[in-house]
Amino acid sequence: MVNNYLEAYVDGGCFRNGKPDAEAYGSFKVLEAEHEVMFWPRFVLSEAYTNNEAEWYSLEKLITYLSLYIIKHPGIKFVNIYTDSQLVASQFNGYFRIKKPKLKEIHDLVKEKLDQEEFRNVKISLRLVPRDIIFEKLGH
Repeated sequence: MVNNYLEAYVDGGCFRNGKPDAEAYGSFKVLEAEHEVMFWPRFVLSEAYTNNEAEWYSLEKLITYLSLYIIKHPGIKFVNIYTDSQLVASQFNGYFRIKKPKLKEIHDLVKEKLDQEEFRNVKISLRLVPRDIIFEKLGH
């Protein structure tokens, strides 16, 4: 039997933040009933040039994975996502406006994915947690 609850941890970062030769990366981990179902320790984000873009793109990659997981496991009803990015958590939850066009574009893509059929009966929350929790879960 499938547990109806998932928790996920997501992070993004960028070496040489904002520079033309920036190297952005992301990672996420998904747990069901405290058992790891997916861990992507580090992936390259060639489309990101800042830390904030990397954080948002990492969330987008996580949402894409969750979409596929939920299709295969239709009993999922709740997903709690944890991030250490105050900006992403606040923008996602509607507390901060999104001023940068690139971040707005990624935000809209995330929200569009969350409007898909597989998420209709799933409550998604995105919560801010201290950096040390993300480090513990993702290793960076």
